[in-house]
Amino acid sequence: SWYQIQPVLKEYSNLWTKGNIEENNVHLEPILYKKSLIKKTNNLPSLDFVNIVEKDSFGTYYFTAEIEVSGKLLSSINFPSFSATFSLHNKFAHKIVQIVYRKDDTYVGYLSELLNTPFVIAPRFTDDGYHQTDTRIGSGCICYLWQTAAGLRYSLLRTEMDS
Repeated sequence: SWYQIQPVLKEYSNLWTKGNIEENNVHLEPILYKKSLIKKTNNLPSLDFVNIVEKDSFGTYYFTAEIEVSGKLLSSINFPSFSATFSLHNKFAHKIVQIVYRKDDTYVGYLSELLNTPFVIAPRFTDDGYHQTDTRIGSGCICYLWQTAAGLRYSLLRTEMDS
């Protein structure tokens, strides 16, 4: 069986845990995730992303599988919901896959990668050393600018190389 893992879309804050800047207690707020069965993929050996996600539903997606072998259930994630301060697809490599569906290689196209990710006030580096925006875990206002600026530079470079 195939499952989609989705972040709970809400506002997360990596700022001060007690709301007081003088206490200097900046932290990394865990992102909440829920796992749900993709019914139309029951018992299929592979996942066809195009048949699962609606056309033009751009953004970031996570998937995992449960497989029964000789009557024993093998699962990559055994719980229906959990929270994490790390990038799922890096921490659980080969168990959870992240698929990024981007509109195109334009400014807006790179912004579309961040759809389906939660808003994070002051995105930071995760426990496993990756930035929350770079790995599409979540992003804040300024990170949209960084992400799109990097994408725009890539698009311009690619255009120059193709010429």
